[in-house]
Amino acid sequence: MATTIRSLFIIAALAATSLVSPANAKDIPAELPKPDNKPPDTTKPVKVYFLSGQSNMCGMGRADSLKPLATSDAKFAYLIDDKGNWTVRNDVHYIYYVMDKREKDGQLTVFNRIGPEVGIGHVLGYYHDEVVLLIKGACGNRSLGWDFMPPTSRKRLGKASTDGGWYAGTSYDRYVKHAKSVLADLEGNLPGYKGQGYEMAGIFWWQGHKDKGMAQEMYEQLLAELIQDLRADFKAPDAPFVVATVGFSGRNLGPWKGVFDAQMAISDPKRHPKFAGNVASVDIRDMGGGGYHYGNNGATYTKVGDAMGRAMAKLLLKSEKKAADPKDVAALAEAEKMVAEKQYVQAVAALGKLASAKPDTDIAKKAAERLKALQDDPAVGQSVIDAEADAFEGRCVAAEEKKDYVLAIKLYEQYVGQFPKASRFAKVKAHLESLKSDKAIQAAIKSTQADGDCKGWMSLADNYANLGMNAKAREYLTRIVDKYGDTDWGAKARARLAQIPDR
Repeated sequence: MATTIRSLFIIAALAATSLVSPANAKDIPAELPKPDNKPPDTTKPVKVYFLSGQSNMCGMGRADSLKPLATSDAKFAYLIDDKGNWTVRNDVHYIYYVMDKREKDGQLTVFNRIGPEVGIGHVLGYYHDEVVLLIKGACGNRSLGWDFMPPTSRKRLGKASTDGGWYAGTSYDRYVKHAKSVLADLEGNLPGYKGQGYEMAGIFWWQGHKDKGMAQEMYEQLLAELIQDLRADFKAPDAPFVVATVGFSGRNLGPWKGVFDAQMAISDPKRHPKFAGNVASVDIRDMGGGGYHYGNNGATYTKVGDAMGRAMAKLLLKSEKKAADPKDVAALAEAEKMVAEKQYVQAVAALGKLASAKPDTDIAKKAAERLKALQDDPAVGQSVIDAEADAFEGRCVAAEEKKDYVLAIKLYEQYVGQFPKASRFAKVKAHLESLKSDKAIQAAIKSTQADGDCKGWMSLADNYANLGMNAKAREYLTRIVDKYGDTDWGAKARARLAQIPDR
Protein backbone atom coordinates (compact mmCIF):
# COMPACT_ATOMS: atom_id res chain seq x y z
CA MET A 1 0.00 0.00 0.00
CA ALA A 2 2.79 2.45 0.92
CA THR A 3 4.60 1.88 -2.34
CA THR A 4 1.37 2.24 -4.30
CA ILE A 5 0.38 5.62 -2.86
CA ARG A 6 3.88 7.07 -3.18
CA SER A 7 4.16 5.85 -6.76
CA LEU A 8 0.90 7.64 -7.59
CA PHE A 9 2.40 10.90 -6.39
CA ILE A 10 5.48 10.30 -8.55
CA ILE A 11 3.37 9.45 -11.61
CA ALA A 12 1.34 12.59 -11.06
CA ALA A 13 4.44 14.75 -10.96
CA LEU A 14 5.62 13.30 -14.24
CA ALA A 15 2.21 13.69 -15.86
CA ALA A 16 2.04 17.33 -14.81
CA THR A 17 5.31 18.20 -16.53
CA SER A 18 5.34 16.06 -19.65
CA LEU A 19 2.71 15.15 -22.21
CA VAL A 20 2.99 12.49 -24.88
CA SER A 21 1.07 11.93 -28.06
CA PRO A 22 -1.99 9.71 -27.88
CA ALA A 23 -1.42 6.17 -29.03
CA ASN A 24 -4.10 6.35 -31.73
CA ALA A 25 -2.90 9.65 -33.25
CA LYS A 26 -0.66 9.66 -36.31
CA ASP A 27 2.59 11.51 -36.53
CA ILE A 28 3.27 12.54 -40.10
CA PRO A 29 6.55 11.02 -41.37
CA ALA A 30 9.04 13.17 -43.25
CA GLU A 31 8.41 11.01 -46.31
CA LEU A 32 4.78 10.09 -46.83
CA PRO A 33 4.15 6.61 -48.19
CA LYS A 34 2.31 6.28 -51.46
CA PRO A 35 -1.47 5.82 -51.08
CA ASP A 36 -2.23 2.21 -50.12
CA ASN A 37 -5.66 2.24 -51.83
CA LYS A 38 -7.28 0.60 -48.82
CA PRO A 39 -10.95 1.52 -48.46
CA PRO A 40 -11.45 4.30 -45.90
CA ASP A 41 -13.43 3.70 -42.73
CA THR A 42 -17.05 4.54 -43.56
CA THR A 43 -18.35 3.78 -40.07
CA LYS A 44 -17.04 7.10 -38.71
CA PRO A 45 -18.02 10.65 -39.71
CA VAL A 46 -16.48 12.12 -42.86
CA LYS A 47 -13.64 14.55 -42.11
CA VAL A 48 -14.50 17.76 -43.94
CA TYR A 49 -12.03 20.56 -44.66
CA PHE A 50 -12.93 23.94 -46.12
CA LEU A 51 -10.29 25.69 -48.26
CA SER A 52 -10.58 29.28 -49.41
CA GLY A 53 -8.63 32.28 -50.66
CA GLN A 54 -7.78 33.92 -53.95
CA SER A 55 -5.95 32.81 -57.11
CA ASN A 56 -3.12 30.90 -55.45
CA MET A 57 -5.62 28.90 -53.43
CA CYS A 58 -7.46 28.31 -56.72
CA GLY A 59 -4.30 26.79 -58.10
CA MET A 60 -2.04 28.33 -60.71
CA GLY A 61 0.62 25.60 -60.65
CA ARG A 62 1.31 23.61 -63.81
CA ALA A 63 1.39 19.85 -63.44
CA ASP A 64 4.36 19.45 -65.79
CA SER A 65 6.49 21.58 -63.47
CA LEU A 66 5.68 19.26 -60.57
CA LYS A 67 7.08 16.08 -62.11
CA PRO A 68 10.76 16.87 -61.39
CA LEU A 69 9.98 17.35 -57.69
CA ALA A 70 8.08 14.07 -57.51
CA THR A 71 10.90 12.12 -59.18
CA SER A 72 13.87 13.73 -57.41
CA ASP A 73 12.70 14.47 -53.86
CA ALA A 74 11.81 11.46 -51.72
CA LYS A 75 9.57 13.65 -49.60
CA PHE A 76 7.19 13.98 -52.57
CA ALA A 77 7.57 10.53 -54.10
CA TYR A 78 4.02 9.82 -52.95
CA LEU A 79 2.78 11.88 -55.91
CA ILE A 80 3.59 9.25 -58.55
CA ASP A 81 2.95 5.52 -58.64
CA ASP A 82 5.31 2.75 -59.71
CA LYS A 83 4.33 3.26 -63.35
CA GLY A 84 5.09 6.97 -63.27
CA ASN A 85 1.46 8.07 -63.20
CA TRP A 86 0.01 10.55 -60.74
CA THR A 87 -1.29 8.74 -57.68
CA VAL A 88 -4.98 8.89 -56.87
CA ARG A 89 -6.34 8.94 -53.32
CA ASN A 90 -9.48 6.84 -53.00
CA ASP A 91 -9.92 8.14 -49.45
CA VAL A 92 -9.94 11.87 -50.34
CA HIS A 93 -12.72 13.48 -52.37
CA TYR A 94 -12.15 16.95 -53.78
CA ILE A 95 -14.84 19.50 -54.73
CA TYR A 96 -13.79 22.91 -56.05
CA TYR A 97 -15.95 25.98 -56.73
CA VAL A 98 -14.96 29.09 -58.68
CA MET A 99 -17.70 31.69 -58.39
CA ASP A 100 -20.85 29.56 -58.79
CA LYS A 101 -19.28 26.89 -60.98
CA ARG A 102 -18.13 23.52 -59.69
CA GLU A 103 -14.78 23.19 -61.43
CA LYS A 104 -13.61 19.90 -59.93
CA ASP A 105 -15.38 16.96 -58.34
CA GLY A 106 -13.69 13.60 -57.79
CA GLN A 107 -10.95 11.64 -56.10
CA LEU A 108 -7.87 13.68 -55.32
CA THR A 109 -5.05 13.56 -57.86
CA VAL A 110 -2.82 15.99 -59.76
CA PHE A 111 -4.80 17.96 -62.34
CA ASN A 112 -3.42 20.18 -65.10
CA ARG A 113 -3.62 23.14 -62.76
CA ILE A 114 -2.97 22.57 -59.10
CA GLY A 115 -3.14 24.46 -55.85
CA PRO A 116 -2.29 23.48 -52.30
CA GLU A 117 -5.08 20.89 -52.19
CA VAL A 118 -2.77 18.15 -53.52
CA GLY A 119 -0.30 18.42 -50.66
CA ILE A 120 -3.06 19.04 -48.12
CA GLY A 121 -5.10 16.07 -49.30
CA HIS A 122 -2.24 13.59 -49.29
CA VAL A 123 -1.18 14.53 -45.76
CA LEU A 124 -4.71 14.39 -44.37
CA GLY A 125 -5.55 11.24 -46.30
CA TYR A 126 -2.62 9.60 -44.55
CA TYR A 127 -3.54 11.10 -41.17
CA HIS A 128 -7.18 9.99 -41.15
CA ASP A 129 -8.61 6.51 -41.50
CA GLU A 130 -11.99 8.05 -42.33
CA VAL A 131 -13.16 9.51 -45.63
CA VAL A 132 -11.71 13.00 -46.20
CA LEU A 133 -13.71 15.62 -48.11
CA LEU A 134 -11.99 18.79 -49.31
CA ILE A 135 -14.39 21.59 -50.29
CA LYS A 136 -12.61 24.52 -51.90
CA GLY A 137 -14.18 27.85 -52.78
CA ALA A 138 -11.79 30.42 -54.22
CA CYS A 139 -11.39 33.02 -56.93
CA GLY A 140 -8.59 35.29 -58.07
CA ASN A 141 -8.36 39.03 -57.44
CA ARG A 142 -10.32 38.88 -54.18
CA SER A 143 -9.48 40.81 -51.01
CA LEU A 144 -10.15 40.13 -47.38
CA GLY A 145 -10.77 43.85 -47.03
CA TRP A 146 -13.86 43.66 -49.28
CA ASP A 147 -14.75 40.50 -51.24
CA PHE A 148 -14.09 38.05 -48.40
CA MET A 149 -15.01 40.45 -45.60
CA PRO A 150 -16.64 38.29 -42.90
CA PRO A 151 -19.98 39.22 -41.29
CA THR A 152 -18.45 40.45 -38.04
CA SER A 153 -16.17 42.83 -39.92
CA ARG A 154 -19.05 44.14 -42.00
CA LYS A 155 -21.01 44.90 -38.87
CA ARG A 156 -18.03 46.54 -37.20
CA LEU A 157 -17.28 48.69 -40.26
CA GLY A 158 -20.88 49.45 -41.13
CA LYS A 159 -20.81 47.64 -44.50
CA ALA A 160 -24.20 46.56 -45.78
CA SER A 161 -24.77 42.91 -46.68
CA THR A 162 -27.20 42.63 -49.53
CA ASP A 163 -28.10 39.99 -52.07
CA GLY A 164 -27.76 42.40 -54.95
CA GLY A 165 -24.56 43.74 -56.48
CA TRP A 166 -21.00 43.08 -55.45
CA TYR A 167 -21.26 43.94 -51.80
CA ALA A 168 -18.64 43.60 -49.06
CA GLY A 169 -18.34 39.89 -48.26
CA THR A 170 -19.82 38.58 -51.51
CA SER A 171 -17.13 35.91 -51.90
CA TYR A 172 -17.38 34.91 -48.25
CA ASP A 173 -21.12 34.38 -48.50
CA ARG A 174 -20.92 32.63 -51.88
CA TYR A 175 -18.38 29.97 -50.88
CA VAL A 176 -19.84 29.32 -47.44
CA LYS A 177 -23.21 28.82 -49.16
CA HIS A 178 -21.73 26.36 -51.68
CA ALA A 179 -19.94 24.40 -48.96
CA LYS A 180 -23.11 24.18 -46.90
CA SER A 181 -25.05 22.97 -49.92
CA VAL A 182 -22.57 20.13 -50.35
CA LEU A 183 -22.81 19.19 -46.68
CA ALA A 184 -26.60 19.30 -46.77
CA ASP A 185 -26.63 16.54 -49.39
CA LEU A 186 -23.60 14.33 -48.83
CA GLU A 187 -25.43 11.36 -50.26
CA GLY A 188 -25.70 13.19 -53.57
CA ASN A 189 -22.26 14.82 -53.46
CA LEU A 190 -19.97 12.19 -51.98
CA PRO A 191 -19.77 8.79 -53.75
CA GLY A 192 -19.79 5.90 -51.29
CA TYR A 193 -21.36 7.95 -48.52
CA LYS A 194 -23.17 5.64 -46.09
CA GLY A 195 -24.96 8.07 -43.85
CA GLN A 196 -22.12 8.27 -41.32
CA GLY A 197 -22.43 12.03 -40.92
CA TYR A 198 -19.57 14.49 -41.01
CA GLU A 199 -17.29 16.62 -38.88
CA MET A 200 -15.95 20.02 -39.94
CA ALA A 201 -12.40 19.03 -39.13
CA GLY A 202 -10.49 22.14 -40.21
CA ILE A 203 -10.18 25.26 -42.37
CA PHE A 204 -7.41 26.48 -44.69
CA TRP A 205 -6.80 30.04 -45.91
CA TRP A 206 -4.30 31.30 -48.51
CA GLN A 207 -4.77 34.84 -49.74
CA GLY A 208 -3.20 38.28 -49.58
CA HIS A 209 -2.18 39.72 -52.95
CA LYS A 210 -5.29 41.86 -53.36
CA ASP A 211 -4.74 43.43 -49.92
CA LYS A 212 -1.44 44.96 -51.02
CA GLY A 213 -0.40 47.85 -48.79
CA MET A 214 -2.86 47.03 -46.00
CA ALA A 215 -1.56 47.73 -42.50
CA GLN A 216 -0.86 44.74 -40.27
CA GLU A 217 -3.40 45.79 -37.65
CA MET A 218 -6.23 46.02 -40.18
CA TYR A 219 -5.53 42.72 -41.92
CA GLU A 220 -4.92 40.96 -38.60
CA GLN A 221 -8.29 42.03 -37.22
CA LEU A 222 -10.07 41.03 -40.41
CA LEU A 223 -8.33 37.63 -40.34
CA ALA A 224 -9.24 37.06 -36.70
CA GLU A 225 -12.88 37.84 -37.49
CA LEU A 226 -12.73 35.58 -40.55
CA ILE A 227 -11.59 32.68 -38.38
CA GLN A 228 -14.34 33.26 -35.84
CA ASP A 229 -17.07 33.68 -38.44
CA LEU A 230 -16.14 30.64 -40.53
CA ARG A 231 -16.10 28.52 -37.39
CA ALA A 232 -19.50 29.90 -36.42
CA ASP A 233 -20.99 29.39 -39.88
CA PHE A 234 -19.85 25.77 -39.95
CA LYS A 235 -20.86 25.24 -36.31
CA ALA A 236 -17.31 24.18 -35.49
CA PRO A 237 -16.14 26.62 -32.79
CA ASP A 238 -12.85 24.81 -32.24
CA ALA A 239 -12.05 23.83 -35.84
CA PRO A 240 -8.28 24.08 -36.41
CA PHE A 241 -7.37 26.87 -38.82
CA VAL A 242 -4.23 27.06 -40.99
CA VAL A 243 -3.19 30.19 -42.86
CA ALA A 244 -0.38 30.28 -45.41
CA THR A 245 1.44 33.58 -45.79
CA VAL A 246 2.24 35.64 -48.85
CA GLY A 247 5.72 35.16 -50.28
CA PHE A 248 5.64 36.35 -53.89
CA SER A 249 9.28 37.43 -54.03
CA GLY A 250 10.60 35.24 -51.27
CA ARG A 251 11.74 37.34 -48.34
CA ASN A 252 11.41 40.60 -50.23
CA LEU A 253 7.87 41.34 -49.07
CA GLY A 254 7.62 44.93 -50.23
CA PRO A 255 4.06 46.32 -49.93
CA TRP A 256 2.80 42.98 -48.56
CA LYS A 257 4.82 43.18 -45.36
CA GLY A 258 1.79 44.26 -43.34
CA VAL A 259 -0.22 41.32 -44.69
CA PHE A 260 2.60 38.87 -43.99
CA ASP A 261 3.15 40.16 -40.46
CA ALA A 262 -0.56 39.85 -39.76
CA GLN A 263 -0.67 36.30 -41.12
CA MET A 264 2.19 35.29 -38.85
CA ALA A 265 0.89 37.20 -35.83
CA ILE A 266 -2.53 35.53 -35.93
CA SER A 267 -1.06 32.34 -34.46
CA ASP A 268 0.94 34.14 -31.75
CA PRO A 269 -0.66 33.01 -28.46
CA LYS A 270 0.42 36.21 -26.74
CA ARG A 271 -1.47 38.35 -29.28
CA HIS A 272 -4.39 35.95 -29.69
CA PRO A 273 -4.70 33.70 -26.61
CA LYS A 274 -8.01 32.24 -27.86
CA PHE A 275 -6.23 30.94 -30.96
CA ALA A 276 -3.44 29.25 -28.99
CA GLY A 277 -3.10 25.68 -30.15
CA ASN A 278 -5.87 25.91 -32.76
CA VAL A 279 -4.48 28.35 -35.36
CA ALA A 280 -1.22 27.86 -37.26
CA SER A 281 0.71 30.07 -39.68
CA VAL A 282 2.79 28.59 -42.50
CA ASP A 283 5.65 30.82 -43.68
CA ILE A 284 6.07 30.07 -47.41
CA ARG A 285 8.75 32.66 -48.25
CA ASP A 286 11.39 30.00 -48.91
CA MET A 287 9.19 27.67 -50.96
CA GLY A 288 9.70 29.15 -54.39
CA GLY A 289 8.90 32.82 -54.90
CA GLY A 290 8.65 33.92 -58.53
CA GLY A 291 5.95 36.58 -58.68
CA TYR A 292 2.39 36.66 -57.51
CA HIS A 293 1.66 33.24 -59.05
CA TYR A 294 5.03 31.79 -58.02
CA GLY A 295 6.07 31.27 -61.62
CA ASN A 296 3.18 28.82 -62.01
CA ASN A 297 5.52 26.29 -60.46
CA GLY A 298 3.52 23.23 -59.43
CA ALA A 299 6.30 22.27 -57.04
CA THR A 300 5.82 25.48 -55.05
CA TYR A 301 2.08 24.93 -54.73
CA THR A 302 2.60 21.35 -53.62
CA LYS A 303 5.24 22.31 -51.08
CA VAL A 304 2.89 24.91 -49.66
CA GLY A 305 0.03 22.39 -49.51
CA ASP A 306 2.24 19.78 -47.89
CA ALA A 307 3.34 22.29 -45.24
CA MET A 308 -0.25 23.40 -44.64
CA GLY A 309 -1.38 19.79 -44.28
CA ARG A 310 1.37 19.03 -41.80
CA ALA A 311 0.52 22.16 -39.82
CA MET A 312 -3.10 21.01 -39.69
CA ALA A 313 -2.04 17.54 -38.51
CA LYS A 314 -0.11 19.11 -35.62
CA LEU A 315 -3.17 21.10 -34.60
CA LEU A 316 -5.28 17.96 -34.79
CA LEU A 317 -2.86 16.16 -32.49
CA LYS A 318 -3.17 19.00 -29.99
CA SER A 319 -6.95 19.00 -30.19
CA GLU A 320 -7.05 15.23 -29.69
CA LYS A 321 -4.93 15.64 -26.58
CA LYS A 322 -7.33 18.21 -25.21
CA ALA A 323 -10.47 16.25 -25.99
CA ALA A 324 -11.83 15.07 -22.65
CA ASP A 325 -13.68 11.80 -22.24
CA PRO A 326 -16.93 12.50 -20.36
CA LYS A 327 -16.16 9.51 -18.13
CA ASP A 328 -12.85 11.08 -17.16
CA VAL A 329 -14.55 14.40 -16.43
CA ALA A 330 -16.97 12.57 -14.15
CA ALA A 331 -14.11 10.67 -12.49
CA LEU A 332 -12.28 13.93 -11.79
CA ALA A 333 -15.43 15.39 -10.24
CA GLU A 334 -15.83 12.28 -8.08
CA ALA A 335 -12.22 12.60 -6.92
CA GLU A 336 -12.87 16.21 -5.94
CA LYS A 337 -15.89 15.04 -3.96
CA MET A 338 -13.65 12.57 -2.12
CA VAL A 339 -11.27 15.41 -1.25
CA ALA A 340 -14.15 17.52 0.06
CA GLU A 341 -15.24 14.60 2.24
CA LYS A 342 -11.61 14.12 3.42
CA GLN A 343 -11.41 10.68 1.87
CA TYR A 344 -7.86 11.48 0.91
CA VAL A 345 -6.58 7.99 0.27
CA GLN A 346 -9.41 7.22 -2.13
CA ALA A 347 -8.95 10.62 -3.78
CA VAL A 348 -5.21 10.06 -4.24
CA ALA A 349 -5.87 6.67 -5.82
CA ALA A 350 -8.54 8.09 -8.18
CA LEU A 351 -6.42 11.08 -9.19
CA GLY A 352 -3.37 8.89 -9.67
CA LYS A 353 -5.32 6.64 -12.01
CA LEU A 354 -6.46 9.62 -14.10
CA ALA A 355 -2.97 11.10 -14.20
CA SER A 356 -1.29 7.91 -15.34
CA ALA A 357 -3.91 6.23 -17.54
CA LYS A 358 -4.13 9.01 -20.15
CA PRO A 359 -1.10 11.28 -19.66
CA ASP A 360 -1.75 12.98 -23.02
CA THR A 361 -4.96 14.77 -21.96
CA ASP A 362 -5.82 17.96 -20.13
CA ILE A 363 -7.81 15.90 -17.64
CA ALA A 364 -4.62 14.01 -16.75
CA LYS A 365 -2.78 17.28 -16.26
CA LYS A 366 -5.53 18.63 -14.01
CA ALA A 367 -5.53 15.39 -12.00
CA ALA A 368 -1.75 15.53 -11.64
CA GLU A 369 -1.83 19.15 -10.53
CA ARG A 370 -4.55 18.37 -7.98
CA LEU A 371 -2.58 15.41 -6.74
CA LYS A 372 0.51 17.59 -6.34
CA ALA A 373 -1.52 20.07 -4.30
CA LEU A 374 -2.73 17.26 -2.06
CA GLN A 375 0.80 16.01 -1.66
CA ASP A 376 1.87 19.46 -0.45
CA ASP A 377 -1.00 19.70 2.07
CA PRO A 378 0.27 18.57 5.54
CA ALA A 379 -3.16 17.34 6.62
CA VAL A 380 -3.52 15.23 3.48
CA GLY A 381 0.03 13.96 3.80
CA GLN A 382 -0.61 12.80 7.36
CA SER A 383 -3.84 11.13 6.32
CA VAL A 384 -2.08 9.23 3.53
CA ILE A 385 0.78 8.21 5.83
CA ASP A 386 -1.69 6.94 8.43
CA ALA A 387 -3.65 5.02 5.82
CA GLU A 388 -0.51 3.33 4.57
CA ALA A 389 0.64 2.64 8.14
CA ASP A 390 -2.76 1.28 9.18
CA ALA A 391 -2.81 -1.09 6.23
CA PHE A 392 0.68 -2.32 7.11
CA GLU A 393 -0.27 -2.67 10.77
CA GLY A 394 -3.14 -4.89 9.66
CA ARG A 395 -0.59 -7.34 8.25
CA CYS A 396 1.25 -7.31 11.59
CA VAL A 397 -1.93 -8.00 13.56
CA ALA A 398 -2.96 -10.80 11.19
CA ALA A 399 0.36 -12.59 11.75
CA GLU A 400 0.06 -12.11 15.51
CA GLU A 401 -3.48 -13.50 15.58
CA LYS A 402 -2.20 -16.60 13.76
CA LYS A 403 0.41 -16.90 16.53
CA ASP A 404 3.12 -16.59 13.93
CA TYR A 405 5.15 -14.46 16.32
CA VAL A 406 8.34 -14.65 14.31
CA LEU A 407 6.64 -13.04 11.28
CA ALA A 408 4.63 -10.67 13.47
CA ILE A 409 7.72 -9.26 15.19
CA LYS A 410 9.53 -8.98 11.86
CA LEU A 411 6.60 -7.01 10.39
CA TYR A 412 6.29 -4.76 13.45
CA GLU A 413 9.98 -3.98 13.18
CA GLN A 414 9.47 -3.04 9.51
CA TYR A 415 6.56 -0.81 10.53
CA VAL A 416 8.74 1.03 13.06
CA GLY A 417 11.37 1.55 10.39
CA GLN A 418 9.00 2.75 7.66
CA PHE A 419 6.38 4.82 9.47
CA PRO A 420 8.07 6.99 12.13
CA LYS A 421 5.56 9.80 11.36
CA ALA A 422 2.43 7.67 11.65
CA SER A 423 -0.06 8.73 14.33
CA ARG A 424 0.04 5.25 15.92
CA PHE A 425 3.81 4.94 15.76
CA ALA A 426 4.38 5.20 19.53
CA LYS A 427 1.66 2.63 20.34
CA VAL A 428 2.90 0.17 17.73
CA LYS A 429 6.48 0.52 18.92
CA ALA A 430 5.40 -0.06 22.52
CA HIS A 431 3.45 -3.13 21.46
CA LEU A 432 6.51 -4.47 19.66
CA GLU A 433 8.58 -4.10 22.82
CA SER A 434 5.91 -5.91 24.84
CA LEU A 435 6.00 -8.83 22.39
CA LYS A 436 9.75 -9.03 22.66
CA SER A 437 9.62 -9.03 26.51
CA ASP A 438 6.73 -11.47 26.90
CA LYS A 439 8.26 -14.72 28.20
CA ALA A 440 5.42 -16.90 26.94
CA ILE A 441 5.68 -15.42 23.47
CA GLN A 442 9.45 -15.72 23.46
CA ALA A 443 9.08 -19.36 24.53
CA ALA A 444 6.61 -19.91 21.71
CA ILE A 445 9.02 -18.24 19.29
CA LYS A 446 11.86 -20.40 20.53
CA SER A 447 9.69 -23.50 20.21
CA THR A 448 8.76 -22.53 16.65
CA GLN A 449 12.39 -21.91 15.80
CA ALA A 450 13.37 -25.20 17.46
CA ASP A 451 10.81 -27.08 15.41
CA GLY A 452 12.21 -25.58 12.24
CA ASP A 453 15.87 -26.26 13.05
CA CYS A 454 15.75 -29.45 15.05
CA LYS A 455 13.55 -31.46 12.75
CA GLY A 456 16.13 -31.20 10.01
CA TRP A 457 19.13 -31.71 12.31
CA MET A 458 17.58 -34.78 13.93
CA SER A 459 16.89 -36.28 10.50
CA LEU A 460 20.51 -35.72 9.46
CA ALA A 461 21.76 -37.27 12.68
CA ASP A 462 19.65 -40.41 12.10
CA ASN A 463 20.87 -40.73 8.52
CA TYR A 464 24.51 -40.44 9.54
CA ALA A 465 24.01 -42.97 12.36
CA ASN A 466 22.45 -45.47 9.94
CA LEU A 467 25.50 -45.10 7.71
CA GLY A 468 27.81 -45.74 10.61
CA MET A 469 29.09 -42.14 10.59
CA ASN A 470 28.67 -41.72 14.32
CA ALA A 471 30.84 -38.63 14.64
CA LYS A 472 28.69 -36.67 12.18
CA ALA A 473 25.49 -37.93 13.84
CA ARG A 474 26.71 -36.83 17.28
CA GLU A 475 27.71 -33.44 15.81
CA TYR A 476 24.11 -32.61 14.83
CA LEU A 477 22.67 -34.00 18.06
CA THR A 478 25.12 -31.93 20.09
CA ARG A 479 24.05 -28.85 18.10
CA ILE A 480 20.45 -29.46 19.20
CA VAL A 481 21.47 -29.86 22.84
CA ASP A 482 23.61 -26.71 22.81
CA LYS A 483 20.96 -24.49 21.26
CA TYR A 484 17.70 -26.02 22.41
CA GLY A 485 18.70 -28.05 25.50
CA ASP A 486 15.71 -26.84 27.55
CA THR A 487 13.14 -28.05 25.00
CA ASP A 488 11.66 -31.44 24.15
CA TRP A 489 14.04 -31.52 21.19
CA GLY A 490 16.96 -31.17 23.61
CA ALA A 491 15.73 -34.13 25.65
CA LYS A 492 15.34 -36.25 22.51
CA ALA A 493 18.84 -35.33 21.34
CA ARG A 494 20.41 -36.31 24.70
CA ALA A 495 18.61 -39.68 24.60
CA ARG A 496 19.92 -40.36 21.09
CA LEU A 497 23.46 -39.33 22.08
CA ALA A 498 23.39 -41.95 24.81
CA GLN A 499 22.55 -44.58 22.19
CA ILE A 500 25.30 -43.66 19.71
CA PRO A 501 28.86 -44.71 20.53
CA ASP A 502 31.62 -42.10 20.37
CA ARG A 503 33.16 -44.02 17.50
